[in-house]
Amino acid sequence: GKYIGEKWGGKFLRAPDIFFTILEKGKGKFVKLDNLAEVLPGCYSGINDFFYLDDGRVQQNRIEKRYCKELVRSSDSVAQLKLPTMVTNYVLAVPSISASEINKLGHNNVLSYIKWGEEQVTRKRQKTAAGIPWPKVESVKNRRFWYSIPENNLLPTKLFMQYVSNDRFYCPYSEQLLISDRCFHRLFPKGEVDRKVLAAVLNSTLQMFFVMLLGRSNLGQGALKFEASDAKNALVLDVREAESKVAMGLASAVEILGKRIAVSIFEECSIDRKKEIRDQEPRPLPDRKRLDDIVFDAIGLTAAERKEVYWSVCELVKTRLDKAGSV
Repeated sequence: GKYIGEKWGGKFLRAPDIFFTILEKGKGKFVKLDNLAEVLPGCYSGINDFFYLDDGRVQQNRIEKRYCKELVRSSDSVAQLKLPTMVTNYVLAVPSISASEINKLGHNNVLSYIKWGEEQVTRKRQKTAAGIPWPKVESVKNRRFWYSIPENNLLPTKLFMQYVSNDRFYCPYSEQLLISDRCFHRLFPKGEVDRKVLAAVLNSTLQMFFVMLLGRSNLGQGALKFEASDAKNALVLDVREAESKVAMGLASAVEILGKRIAVSIFEECSIDRKKEIRDQEPRPLPDRKRLDDIVFDAIGLTAAERKEVYWSVCELVKTRLDKAGSV
């Protein structure tokens, strides 16, 4: 077979026993996410100050609607799993055509906005010097037209996966096509994979356990990064094999879960982070438990093993956050 390297600091050095129990009991029931969905990073604009718009800026510049595509701007703006239909953030999506061609189309407002952008210069930032004209910025200057984001960056979808997480991990979903910033990866379910059923599995505590165990915890303030490459290789319950009754249960469970505010894993499990984790009885919130039980049932975990999952994921998050707080 083909050799694939493993993360020695993750699976083999800090994986609790329950991880291997899950792999044993779930043998043949897990696949890599890449088998179920295409994973693409979120949109990389190059200059957020120019490309990312809110309602106020769109109205102020009267930018033609065809150039304003709905955007999930940041993870902070996502309060619940099911994204609202009212979107107030947009990304400027101008096709790769010249200013003269835009002028021929009579779209004068977006053209004026582009000309305004050509007169702006960068602010001093960590990796960017001040005073660089926007069209000359490294991230956009090699495009055919600096104001045109590559088409692949603007592909919209209805399912997303969090890129950087703290004390919660979630995969929001939408009833409408949206583009996301880099804060979320874009997921495009393949073939007959049901989007909502996949969303349910990805929002289970089991999935968060996998992510917390195998993500990259080298960011500031204890944040954990889960790259697109990590997401592609993430183990996921194979929803293609789910019986119709199970699939319906998952879709219903995530719909209920998606209506409320997403809270930290400690609140989801009713665990006090300031106390010893294993001295506490996990009491997951009712809608959380409903979803998790369907996933746990599919693998055949006992009541004691389910408790281990809740304890272990809380311990992984607590250890990471406490370590960051002690520095």
